[in-house]
Amino acid sequence: MRNIYLSAVLVLAVLLICWRSIVPLEKKLKLGKVKIDFDRAMGIIEELRKAKYPGETPNKVIVLLQDIDGEILWNITYLTNSFNIWNVKVDAADGKVKSEKLESVIQFKKPE
Repeated sequence: MRNIYLSAVLVLAVLLICWRSIVPLEKKLKLGKVKIDFDRAMGIIEELRKAKYPGETPNKVIVLLQDIDGEILWNITYLTNSFNIWNVKVDAADGKVKSEKLESVIQFKKPE
């Protein structure tokens, strides 16, 4: 039985090595392109929230700085007190809002 587990671990290790050669697991961000810092990005989306969704109060916040298709973006997601998810992508170079959407958490429920 132990040999089966060792074989499975070996197969997984080989797959991981092959996968890493095909798909790099990390991509370095070009931080020199970032002109809008975290505080400014949060200020931009807070202004947008107050203008578009004044009744949505953030409860939890997830913030990522990502390279998406060659653009460095602040990808900011709020979980609100009314169980909505609000996602906003802000260009880290110029502060423009690239996309934003508000969705209900309930819509993610699996159908029975």
